[in-house]
Amino acid sequence: MQKEEQVSFLAEKIRQADAVLIGGGSGLSSAAGYNHYHWLP
Repeated sequence: MQKEEQVSFLAEKIRQADAVLIGGGSGLSSAAGYNHYHWLP
């Protein structure tokens, strides 16, 4: 399956979904600047 087909397939599945669950782990909080390891500068 080509990349464009994969994106179209995923977009259609999202359109058909009642909800989309996004898990926010340490990568998401780190990207927001949260220091979850409590390191001091």
